[in-house]
Amino acid sequence: MKKTLLTLSGAVMLLTQSCLKDDFNFNKLTEGSWDPEIAVPLAYASVTIQDIIDTTGIGTTVEVDPATNFCTIVYSGNLFSKKASEIISIPSPQSSNFSQAVVVPVTGTATVTQTMSFQSATTTVDSVTFKTLNYVINITNSTNATGNITMTIPGAKKNGVAFTNTFPMAASVSKTFDLSNYTFDMTRGGTTTNQFDVVYTLQSTGIGGAGTFSVNTSMENIGFRKIVGYIGQQSLSPFQDTVVINIFKKAFGTGTFSLVDPTISLKVTNSYGLPIQMNFTRFEGYNPNSNPQTVTITGLPSPLNINYPTLAQAGTSQVTTIVLDKNTTNGTIVGALNNNKSAYLIYQPNSISNPAGPTASPNFVLDDSQFDLDVDVRLPLWGTAKDFVLEDTIRDFKIDEVGSIDNFLLRAYVKNGFPVDLDVQVYFVDSAFQGPVVNGFPTKAIDSLATSEIFMRSGTVDASGRVITPSIHSHDYTYDRERIQKLKRAKHLILRARASSTADGTQNVKIFATDRLELNLGVKTQIHQEF
Repeated sequence: MKKTLLTLSGAVMLLTQSCLKDDFNFNKLTEGSWDPEIAVPLAYASVTIQDIIDTTGIGTTVEVDPATNFCTIVYSGNLFSKKASEIISIPSPQSSNFSQAVVVPVTGTATVTQTMSFQSATTTVDSVTFKTLNYVINITNSTNATGNITMTIPGAKKNGVAFTNTFPMAASVSKTFDLSNYTFDMTRGGTTTNQFDVVYTLQSTGIGGAGTFSVNTSMENIGFRKIVGYIGQQSLSPFQDTVVINIFKKAFGTGTFSLVDPTISLKVTNSYGLPIQMNFTRFEGYNPNSNPQTVTITGLPSPLNINYPTLAQAGTSQVTTIVLDKNTTNGTIVGALNNNKSAYLIYQPNSISNPAGPTASPNFVLDDSQFDLDVDVRLPLWGTAKDFVLEDTIRDFKIDEVGSIDNFLLRAYVKNGFPVDLDVQVYFVDSAFQGPVVNGFPTKAIDSLATSEIFMRSGTVDASGRVITPSIHSHDYTYDRERIQKLKRAKHLILRARASSTADGTQNVKIFATDRLELNLGVKTQIHQEF
């Protein structure tokens, strides 16, 4: 909103002083009086639809078509988001103890194979690429043999090379290996899941022996980068929530509106590599000031099968979009979003992974995989409105030090470029946005511009409902000295308008960014100056 203010006393001083020449000699005047008539601007306000729409909420914008300037209110937000860490549970650390009798020959080698089980509470794992992994071993060897131990994990590879490490044989050995970024094949050659082998090769360098080879193993700091296997059937969205849609930030009362073509778009973005099925057990519009209060929005596919990437597409997302409009929902969306300044979308989606059980292709999940449901509510400003009350404030208004002014004419000049009929009133209020205290109670205003609301017809609209010519209104109001003294307490102006679309709210109209309501307040007065 554009606003301009000028104090009356300042304007009078400016005008009277600017009329004097530098070389003017007051001694040449005889005693008398001077009664000049002056007219000065006092206040200006310009209101567009962007000033009226509430865009303080997250994701709320007024979208303006660059070609036509037609306005659409857009509410965008995330209904829910499910991260991989919320459905994949990997205990950490994981420990295992292994012991086996072994004979280490004087020449040659002895081989000990330990089969490790990988624990995952919710997943059958075929393979896992670890983002972080510390592999800790503590070996106790009672063979008394001397030589080297070569540790190999055939199924753990990095850049195609299996992990292997050689270290001296001793009665007690402790080692920690960083196996971050290694991919573990946990099928043991396609025969099982959640298991892998660790092979210890004991090679003597001259002294052999028989005894027990024991290993205490701990997998610590476990973080996965990619898991391939079967995630199972898990609920991904078992909750109910609400989206609040506030249309007018400065509207109040019980005014109603009706939009011709609102739409709701639901977009599911999925980077999980597995089937997901969604259905809505509740999807409604709720309005506390309408009848009926709750409207069930129909037209949603049930169930809805969500697109997902294949294993070859790992790292990408697939999008599933549903657009609900007046046609797909049999008009229920119109009923859900119309009729008052605020509405609520109540939703309860239920989503389940692998609804049909295991699939021919394995599931996969990356550490940054995500399942998002976003909503985009679009309210094109095309429709009708009835008795909407809108309010705005013009701050820092002053009429002070007006001792020589006995009366003035206040002129309100209004240009209405909206396709709505307006009943307008301007209130003068104090610094607390109230009037004087009367009988112990503050009044709402010191004074008002007019004794009743000023009716201003909408601009002339064409067949499509667009204003082609603004309507212009001019009104004069006389203020005597008593009213002027009251206005000296005024600090702000409150502009209030009750709006109904053309033809008493029965004709569909369209709102454009170029539509504008302009208010000019000017004062015309006569100053009496004795000299």
